Amino acid sequence: MKKIYLLISIFLCLVIVGCSKEKKIVSIVTDKNEIILNIGEKETIAYECTPKEANQEVIWTSSDNNIVTVDKGNIIAINKGSAVITITSKINDDIKTTVKVTVIPKIFNITYVLNEGSFTQNVENTYEENVGISSLPIPKKDGYTFLGWYLNDKLVTKIENTYNQDAILVSKWEQKEYTIKLDDTTFTFKHGETVELPI
Repeated sequence: MKKIYLLISIFLCLVIVGCSKEKKIVSIVTDKNEIILNIGEKETIAYECTPKEANQEVIWTSSDNNIVTVDKGNIIAINKGSAVITITSKINDDIKTTVKVTVIPKIFNITYVLNEGSFTQNVENTYEENVGISSLPIPKKDGYTFLGWYLNDKLVTKIENTYNQDAILVSKWEQKEYTIKLDDTTFTFKHGETVELPI
């Protein structure tokens, strides 16, 4: 019987010693306090509960899952905006920390190939991801009629919100034609051409 009591005493001592190794959590420290991401990008937040001997289990939450989602420290940028990721101790919900996440759209460049034409007004040279441009500017060129913009050899009147890459717009032109009627004779010529008229 004494042996049983002795074994129980030793077991309890081991349990007490083991439990004493886990210290009370003081704070949660992360490797970053603020993150900026493009839509669709991913990031991982590393953390540590201090002291190191404290229970390391935490709960992850996002203030807006429509903007940023989080799963065990892995975050995904969903939509444009800002959200706050909160990391809370699982054993003491008074101990927590936050990471601000800002999601911005990617910006794409537009290159206009004017082919000796020009703009008479300021034009947009960039556009946002998933937004595109609803209407394109119209350039001018003396003696020519503007036929439109071509993107990847296709005539376009806008940049679709699904294009989502840098765009090179090529202008196409047609020389203007002029007509002169002299008596019963009609003369047709294009801009820049010379026509000899009878005396």
